[in-house]
Amino acid sequence: MNGRSDSAAPATRHAPLLLTVLVSAVIHGLLLAAGWVLITTRQDASPESSSLSVTLDAAPATRPDSAAAGVAENQQVNQAEGPVENPDENPVVTTTAEAPSSAPAVSAARPNSVPASVSASVSAPHTVSPPQTPAKQRVFTPAEQLHLQQALEQLVANGSPVLNQAGDSLLLPDGARFAVDVQTVNAPGLTDLARYQVTLSQQQDGQVFSTRAIVQERAFSWYAKFINSWDADVVLASDTVVGRFHSNSPVNFSADRLRQPVFSGPVSIAGYQGVSRRLRNSGMFRQGIETGTGAIAMPDAVVPTVFTLADTSLDVHRFDEHTRLTFLVDGGFRWSQSDSREGIIRPAPGHAMLIVAENDAVLELSGTINGVVSVFAPRRLSITGNLRYASDLTRGNQQPHFLTLISNGIIEVAGPAQTQPGDLEIEAALFARQRFSVRRFNSRPQGELIIRGALVAGSVSATEPRYTTRIEYDARFESMRPPAFPTTGLFDIEQWDQQWRITAAIDGSPAVAADTPLPEAVE
Repeated sequence: MNGRSDSAAPATRHAPLLLTVLVSAVIHGLLLAAGWVLITTRQDASPESSSLSVTLDAAPATRPDSAAAGVAENQQVNQAEGPVENPDENPVVTTTAEAPSSAPAVSAARPNSVPASVSASVSAPHTVSPPQTPAKQRVFTPAEQLHLQQALEQLVANGSPVLNQAGDSLLLPDGARFAVDVQTVNAPGLTDLARYQVTLSQQQDGQVFSTRAIVQERAFSWYAKFINSWDADVVLASDTVVGRFHSNSPVNFSADRLRQPVFSGPVSIAGYQGVSRRLRNSGMFRQGIETGTGAIAMPDAVVPTVFTLADTSLDVHRFDEHTRLTFLVDGGFRWSQSDSREGIIRPAPGHAMLIVAENDAVLELSGTINGVVSVFAPRRLSITGNLRYASDLTRGNQQPHFLTLISNGIIEVAGPAQTQPGDLEIEAALFARQRFSVRRFNSRPQGELIIRGALVAGSVSATEPRYTTRIEYDARFESMRPPAFPTTGLFDIEQWDQQWRITAAIDGSPAVAADTPLPEAVE
């Protein structure tokens, strides 16, 4: 059975209807376009209605509406993501609460998703503040180096009183004046040396020239051997001093073919003392000798108990009669007295110990030191045997043990009947305000007296023939002091940048007299 298709006929019948629908759609599109223009015009006329904008730090660019709409879309998506980067123009994009009033606005809308009040703005180019120019720097010329070296040396030579007056000024003999600013780096403590930052400044032609140095307090332990008044009956014949040596008075040196003293560090003597060419060329003074230097005053008395103030980590033990102390390798010490009383004292964990002889009590000392110990006697301390640290001094600054012996009177080495035959080793810093002595020094030779640390004394006795003497400086004392050890009141330049730091003068810059120019640069 055959049939026929009727599909062509309906298409022909509905053609007028399709044409009518198409014309209506075109007219409707034109009406929508007119409405779009009207909305845009109203938005451009009311910039105050913008509550959020995207600022582009780039030159103004004409964007088609589709591009502007894309910016608005990206702005909404990236509000929580920070700056947005345009891969084409690489402008820097930041979101702000309000568009700049001077910026032209290009508006875009996304029906049913973005409110008409949200817009994107393209800002005109603006000037970016350059980063703050860092201070210029210039190395000193030789003339400036010498001039400022003199200024710093004059400052530190005056010691604590000047350094404690921050904001003071320094006047040099040639009339140059520097403003001085002093800041504390660290305050003095049981083993800490005071350190200060000193800034010397001068203002010229609207610029401030400044240089900074770190100065450190000098303790008497800075010297391997320091003698206030040399005994005229004592001759240095075969001693060895490894470290600095200083005497406030002339010293008797002796050298011949068989023996002579050796000084491995610098030697300084206050006042005038003639030193023959033969001695200077003998190899005795390995780092030279300087005479005519200034005297360094010793304190009249030392009271180390002042270091106990506000210090809860220091254990203080007092003895008011003659007592023998033997230090123990595991910490603390054993004590005994003539009436058979005795005991053992241990320090609290992590605490230093200060042992004090009251009135005229004498303390006899020997043993192995474990920890930080200071011993003080107003009259006399007697060393009856070796005093060694629990670990080797070759550990340097990692060595945790310290021993300080301080007496306003005498520190002595006991006679041969109390000390053992052979060498006597003392690892400690010794300060004897009046005298350091070896009892019965003229007895038969016993060995070598070795002091590893520092010896500071008002005067010294002879040690030979009983002992030859060797003093080895404890390098830890360069940057710290033995517990409670006295200080000289002087300061040393620890660090110095040795260059000008040049900045623009502002309010608060140091005021320096205009008639005191900087030292002339010698290029």
